[in-house]
Amino acid sequence: MSEKQPPEQNSQSFTGRTGRHSARWSVKMADRISTVVITVGGIGTIVSVLCVFLVLFGVVVPLFSQAKIGELSSAQLSFQDRTPLTFKVDEYRILSWTLFDDGKIEAIRVDNGEVVWTKDLVEGDLTITAASIPDTSTSVALALSDGSV
Repeated sequence: MSEKQPPEQNSQSFTGRTGRHSARWSVKMADRISTVVITVGGIGTIVSVLCVFLVLFGVVVPLFSQAKIGELSSAQLSFQDRTPLTFKVDEYRILSWTLFDDGKIEAIRVDNGEVVWTKDLVEGDLTITAASIPDTSTSVALALSDGSV
């Protein structure tokens, strides 16, 4: 058996391109830009996670401190010989409103009892004979002494 010999390599028979020894400037620039973007993104991620940790820490720390109890404020409400039909307090516990049997409605500050607003719902000598005031609504239905609703 005869052994096959590899063909001789000479410069005229090579048809491929020769490799470059350094990358093009555009490749180097893209590499630098991507390195900076990835570095800034990684640092930004670490900083944002630390900020979330600090916010959670600030929320949790007061849970381990002692409770503080202070005096509640109180205000004296005078209804001046009027009968309140309803007394409601807003969701922020700043204002209340009271509907009286004479047809007046008053908005009162809860902390000091100051009357902020007054409106007369009934005209003339009419009186309220019946009222429907749902707990979950801001609407009222009033029946007056002349039969009107």
